This record gives sequence, structure tokens and C-alpha cells, in this order.
Amino acid sequence: ALGRLRRFGVPLKERLVAIHPEAGYPSKEWDAHKFKQFIEVLLTDSQNTILVFGLSKAYQIANHFSSSKRVINLARTLSLREVIAVMSQASVFIGNDSGPSHIAQALGIPTVVIASGTNEYEKWGIWREPSKILRHEVPCSPCHLRDCNVEGHPCLAQISAEEASRAAEA
Repeated sequence: ALGRLRRFGVPLKERLVAIHPEAGYPSKEWDAHKFKQFIEVLLTDSQNTILVFGLSKAYQIANHFSSSKRVINLARTLSLREVIAVMSQASVFIGNDSGPSHIAQALGIPTVVIASGTNEYEKWGIWREPSKILRHEVPCSPCHLRDCNVEGHPCLAQISAEEASRAAEA
């Protein structure tokens, strides 16, 4: 993992923030614009280096910051084994309710999960300290839907980049 990070030019003395902005289906994904706002907030702290994992959506989000040497676009470049190894070096992980958030938990990395109203986290989650679940209650939860059928996707739209930043900092 350290060798892989060095090849990407990641300054290992910095605080590494792992971000995975994708999930198994759309109703579990925080908006790409919100992830971009969140990364902008993280970049205000010069100690943060952001590692973005994932596929197409992650690639587009990281590519938005292509002029920044502190946002490392790892999307579509790593195998699952390499993702796990590189994530193990992170100080904190932020992502949707997805496989990588469970991996971060298993690695003992402080984890912030952006959670939609699709699931019953109290029943199915394995979340434990040092984790924070960002979630807003809505009357339609749990919906178990692949695609949200409520205008504006309120369970995720109500979560702000600032709220995610405070949770990551904590």
C-alpha cells in the first residue's frame, strides 16, 4: 500500500482522507455535487490529502479537482485487494452505505457513513465506534428502493457538506 501511494505521489506525512462516493444503487448515493463541496471543505485544511476510490462517479468527482495535488484520483486504478491495502493507511473514511464503508469499519478506520433512508441501520448495520452515521429521518424510511421516488431525495439531500466535514473532523 505504501509503495502504491508513493507511485501516485501521495505525501504520506499528511492526513489521508479516503472517500468512496458510490453505492450499490442510486437511492444510497449522496449527490456528486455534495461530495465536491465536501472535498472543497476538506481542502481548506492543508494537512488533508484526499484519496478518491470507486468507478465512474468517483472518477468524475476526483477529476473535478485535477489541478489539486492533494486530491488523488484512485478511481478505476486499483484492484479490491489494493483498495483495502491503501484504505488501511487512511486516517478517516467517508462514503455512502456501501461495501467499502464496511471494509473501513473492519480495518478499524474512523468511518463517516452518508446514509439514505433505504435501510434499517439499527437492524442491519455493523457500525461501531469510531463511526458516525449521517442520516436524516424521513417518513418514507425504510423504503428499500433502488431509486428514490420522492422529489429531491430528502433523506440524503438534507445532509450538508459542512455536517459531513464536522463528523469527519470529530
